[in-house]
Amino acid sequence: MPRASSKKTGQSNSTASTDLFRSASTKASSKELERIDQLFYTYANRSSGLIDPEGIEALCSDMEVDHTDVRILMLAWKMQAEKQGYFTLEEWRRGLKALRVDTIEKLKKALPELEKEVKRTSNFVDFYQYAFRYCLTEEKQKSIDIESICQLLDLVLGSQFRAQVDYFIEYLKTQ
Repeated sequence: MPRASSKKTGQSNSTASTDLFRSASTKASSKELERIDQLFYTYANRSSGLIDPEGIEALCSDMEVDHTDVRILMLAWKMQAEKQGYFTLEEWRRGLKALRVDTIEKLKKALPELEKEVKRTSNFVDFYQYAFRYCLTEEKQKSIDIESICQLLDLVLGSQFRAQVDYFIEYLKTQ
């Protein structure tokens, strides 16, 4: 008697199981994206379709983080947000997918890891450069006013280099 072939449908068992895994993975990914989008629209301004400064303040309140906390700037860095005080849906998706979060609770829990990621030397340089560019509010702007740069230096470098930052800020304010 001839042996029964496992390829009656043109697929081997391993291909069928791979397709089943891909299908389940796609469904999970789709559900995750749906939750990320729902979270975005919780904070987004209905008319602009963006998370604006009010939405960011509400987000911060729900995460129990002050809106001036450096971790919000780190979150913007992770999202690669282009405009200060605003997050687009695409930026939001990029950041939350990278952090592997889809709820406020998960986002709160991800903040300590995000801090560690930013403090790695290879990422810190990128974060510092991003923070400076993020504060440029006008096209072709190349500098930041003294008050803003002092706040930025304190926010970005203050926790690591307190004494140096304080001396430098004092120097800048006397100029």
